[in-house]
Amino acid sequence: MPEKVSGAGRLLVLAALLPVFAPPAGAQSRNEQSAAEAAYPCPVPADPAAALQAMGELYPQKHDRNKLGCAADLAHAVATAVPEDVELALQALLVTVEYIDHVNTLWDYDLYGVRVPEWTVRLTHAIAQGREHEARLGELAAELPAVLAARALFEVSAAYRMGDAAAQLAAARAAIARLSAATTAEPGVLDGNGMHLLGRLYFELPEFSGGDVERGLQALAQAHQLVPGNPAFARHYAQALDLERRPEEARAVLATLLALDPAPPDWQLAADELRNGRDLAARMQATELQRQLDERRAALLREHPQLLTRASSAANLHGGVDPITGKAY
Repeated sequence: MPEKVSGAGRLLVLAALLPVFAPPAGAQSRNEQSAAEAAYPCPVPADPAAALQAMGELYPQKHDRNKLGCAADLAHAVATAVPEDVELALQALLVTVEYIDHVNTLWDYDLYGVRVPEWTVRLTHAIAQGREHEARLGELAAELPAVLAARALFEVSAAYRMGDAAAQLAAARAAIARLSAATTAEPGVLDGNGMHLLGRLYFELPEFSGGDVERGLQALAQAHQLVPGNPAFARHYAQALDLERRPEEARAVLATLLALDPAPPDWQLAADELRNGRDLAARMQATELQRQLDERRAALLREHPQLLTRASSAANLHGGVDPITGKAY
């Protein structure tokens, strides 16, 4: 089953505040035609084995939203054809979550909303498919730790951009309950992603909404210990330590990113987290670590030029696809 990595569990409070941002005069306007670019070729073989093979070939190319989207569609088709198979439904849900997270990240970098029509069409499609698998898993194996964790990952990711503040908060609270049960039964469930999301939710939510900083730090530490090679786990734990005024510990954890040796499916994640880690080091005034992380990221991008760079100069001085030049990020 493809490993679930990356960004489920984003800062929900920040997401609720995003709509109040008003772009400055002269900013590029929304490209309504971008919705057409949400369509991508994705032939589905009639043979389930062939469909799974095609999915396996597309899935590692996580820098390409169309290929990752097609991988999710193929997983959906196979799982739908065998509705009683828990493993296939779980696989389909997790690949769908990765695709949703990928589009959420593209939207994050599109600060002026130039391509919001495209992001909206993509998310609407993926969330609808994900809800089918989430509901089926709830019927077939609701108490299985992996199912509890996967359903939590899905609900948080689905609400991040397509839900209002009330929906985001409801998703976070439901996720905490499911993840607490899942990680109690199996601390390393879904390769540590259950523990990681639980830690982020506890740490990032305000106390009156279910947050608990100490529990959050403990869960983030445990996720990092469980899977020290996951760059997102390391960076989020380092960020939490820094926010709690534990800079030496934060630097030590952040420095583990320098030893990254990612497998092909994780190249994009590694590039993104090296960028995030570099920026965190800059905020911490860890100049040498900042330089080392930047050099490590530059080397990774040189080795794999197909990866998205999240270049700050792509459009309007922020990362994103420039609708005029078509420059990729």
